[in-house]
Amino acid sequence: MGERKALGWALAILLLTGGCAGLEPVSQKEMESHTYDGSYDMVFKAVVSVLEQKGHRITRADKDQGLIDTEPVEFKYKRVTISAELKPVGKQRTEVRARIELAERGLMGSTYKPEPAKMTMYDDLFTEIELQVYREHFLKIERK
Repeated sequence: MGERKALGWALAILLLTGGCAGLEPVSQKEMESHTYDGSYDMVFKAVVSVLEQKGHRITRADKDQGLIDTEPVEFKYKRVTISAELKPVGKQRTEVRARIELAERGLMGSTYKPEPAKMTMYDDLFTEIELQVYREHFLKIERK
């Protein structure tokens, strides 16, 4: 019975440490990137749309420079700010580089402690942008 209990504990520890390995934080200095099949204009519009749908207020959307910035948004005791840089990669492909800045509210509620964003946050953002690019593509087809 003692061996079985020890094996159970070892398995639990292995699962817990293995499960955390996939959630590695991204350096705040790094930007994650994804390339989309779509014109620069379409992808730019999709990124702005997704950020607004997620409740972010756009503070800068400079299409000529390919820069989009948001105001910090409070969500579950964390403050989230997203910045994106876009650049065309050929005629119908656009690269989006995003930076998610995350800060946790302190005990007194007035200060924030920066913390690294998780890779899943980037994955979710890029997936939502991908879906919006497809929506924009189909809307464009319907208008013709």
